[in-house]
Amino acid sequence: MPGFVKGVVIGAALGLLLAPKSGQDLRDDLMSKMNESKGRAKDYSGVAREKGSDVQRTAKEATENIKVTLKETAEEMKSQMKQASEKIHQEADKVKTEAHDTKEEMDQDAPSTTA
Repeated sequence: MPGFVKGVVIGAALGLLLAPKSGQDLRDDLMSKMNESKGRAKDYSGVAREKGSDVQRTAKEATENIKVTLKETAEEMKSQMKQASEKIHQEADKVKTEAHDTKEEMDQDAPSTTA
């Protein structure tokens, strides 16, 4: 952007210098073009600042959304792991009970070896 502003100022100055005008008219025209260029530069600067703020705001919102999503995903995974762990414990208890019952049955069905 600085190159654009310089180009505008130099182009305007050369155009005015080559035009047949009085010194005062030339200075007034140069001052007018310079002020016009400053105004455009301020406008571009304002737009750039606005766009930068928009990008910053969008990035901040995206970051917050990612944080929320990650937190929700972590909580869901934690819940699923807890459920799986409880199911494994239940199944282990069931196997343990069945093994104990089978042992009891075998002990009752086995002939007594005591003489």
